[in-house]
Amino acid sequence: MVFDGVCVLCSGFARWVAHFDRGQRFRFATAQSPLGAALFTAHGLPIDVYEANLVLIDGKAYKGMAALLATADALGWPWRVARVLDMLPARWQQWLYDRIARNRYALFGRKDVCGIPSGPVRDRMIGEVPGSTAAARGSTAGAPGSTAAAPGSNATVPASTAGAPHSPATADASGGPG
Repeated sequence: MVFDGVCVLCSGFARWVAHFDRGQRFRFATAQSPLGAALFTAHGLPIDVYEANLVLIDGKAYKGMAALLATADALGWPWRVARVLDMLPARWQQWLYDRIARNRYALFGRKDVCGIPSGPVRDRMIGEVPGSTAAARGSTAGAPGSTAAAPGSNATVPASTAGAPHSPATADASGGPG
């Protein structure tokens, strides 16, 4: 999952996912990190604003509201219930997502720097956290079939392919945008 590391809402979502991800399928990266920027670029997202999240699950990329719904689905019951939002037209889903994304700093706050996350998110970071001297954990991939997450928005990468924390080519085994 790739998320905006300075966004209080986005960082909180990453912590929430880490907490409820009992199978530890997700890995995380911030959009401000070299890996996060490479993943955003590879999937057609801008690297100067982080108004979308990116999640890679089983080699498929999800952005925006689709990323949130795919993440909830991957977490299983009861979070899978969020799929009820799929009953809304895609245009309405994206409108809602865009309103929150564009106003997230005003609504939820912003950190001055992209700090080292705490707890379960820190232990499952891949790539470097900007502003820190310590490389993030995650160079040892999880079990086959697991997924990793990158920061800045919310992106996941199959953990079995996330072995090289600075190589976007190894982070996305799907061969390109999903």
